Amino acid sequence: MIIPAITEKEFEEVRRKVGIVEKQTQSIHIDIADGILVNGETFLDVSLLNTLATEISLELHLMVKNPSDYLSELRNIKKVITQVEGEDIMAFVTASKELGYKTGVSIAPSTSLETLNLFATNVDFVQFMTIEPGAQRRPFQELVLEKIKTFKKNYPNMSIQVDGGINSETLKKVLEVGVNDIVVGSAIFDSEDPVQTLRQLQKQVEEYKS
Repeated sequence: MIIPAITEKEFEEVRRKVGIVEKQTQSIHIDIADGILVNGETFLDVSLLNTLATEISLELHLMVKNPSDYLSELRNIKKVITQVEGEDIMAFVTASKELGYKTGVSIAPSTSLETLNLFATNVDFVQFMTIEPGAQRRPFQELVLEKIKTFKKNYPNMSIQVDGGINSETLKKVLEVGVNDIVVGSAIFDSEDPVQTLRQLQKQVEEYKS
């Protein structure tokens, strides 16, 4: 599934972008970055998500040093993801599951698979960043594809999501290694027609699977 991603400092931009794609997708990915764990910063008040007038499912990607600080009962949030490079990750996973969220961990391209393996049996899914996390429009890192292949050999039943640098060209590459969900940000929202671009990417996935 293609999941549109929103990475914004101003929450009103989040609201605007949700309105653009909410009728064209099953889920929207909201990035939260503190400028400490990663080189990039977004709005940080996750309670603002409760003000969105939408019924679309949201997933929260916490690129923050202390992810547990951002956990609370939020309307429409179905999935929560944090970077394995943060602190007290197992405490976060436990707390997130207690709140009823589908919980995943995400790994940066420069982080070893051994770090991901520490948490893989305790989460519902994993996410591989195909750019350095923290901002959009960074270059796609093909070395991550080999990491995904290696991980899949050890965890063949694990749901895998990728995030970063995805466009019509790189989409084919991640589909070929066998991922379940694909997070796409700038390729959609930087285009002249975000809805049409989203539809084209969704069609590309459907055609690949058929």
